[in-house]
Amino acid sequence: MRSEVVFSHHAAAALWGIRMLREWPSTVDVSVDRASGGRSNGVLRRHCRGLDGVAVTSVDGLLVTTPAQTVADLARTLPFADGVVAMDSALHLKRKPVPLATTAEVRECVAAFEGSRGWRRALVAADFATGLSDSAEESHSRVQIHLLGFPAPQLQRRFVDSQGFVADTDFYWEEFDHAGESDGHSKYTDPKLRNGMTPGEVVIAEKKRENRLRRLVRTLSRWEPADLYPPSRLRRILTDAGLPSSGSRIAR
Repeated sequence: MRSEVVFSHHAAAALWGIRMLREWPSTVDVSVDRASGGRSNGVLRRHCRGLDGVAVTSVDGLLVTTPAQTVADLARTLPFADGVVAMDSALHLKRKPVPLATTAEVRECVAAFEGSRGWRRALVAADFATGLSDSAEESHSRVQIHLLGFPAPQLQRRFVDSQGFVADTDFYWEEFDHAGESDGHSKYTDPKLRNGMTPGEVVIAEKKRENRLRRLVRTLSRWEPADLYPPSRLRRILTDAGLPSSGSRIAR
């Protein structure tokens, strides 16, 4: 680099460990002052913008947009679902030692660019985002549940039985006594998530957990990330389970 730049957008998300919905780009995002100019190339994607009002910090000697600024920038430039996934990740309450950002910080960064392209979409994403989603799949599912017109579910509803803790379900609709679980494959394939168990042992434990949960709720739906493409597959799953839909909402 011939001049100082601020790593932003996807590059900053990678440095902060922020989850993304889609594949990472092959170029590195940097933000530079409008006056500095410069063109994007096969390595860098330059965002020429005024840096006044952009929240920046330092990570290992690199200038990087703060987590709140990063997800606000992404939500202004990406589709609604992608923005929510990124914001949910920054707000994630279980992140150790603390969440990367607060809702107030994210909203402040969005508000700073009022009137700019994508600002309204980012503002709606900030209002919709939550720190309760534990994965990109859960965040994406919640977006599609909303866009498909289903009632808003409770998140991370805890269930216990006579044996003790059973599950914090991804989604729960109390009015219909219906639980929903978005299941990726990482719990079976990622050694970090298996707690020393083999994939087969994880499958057996998950089946026992599901049997206990089914005895505590009227109905239970489970779906994989692939069931969100197209979203009509998720609509069929939830409709077949008896959940009502008011009709598709327009994506922001």
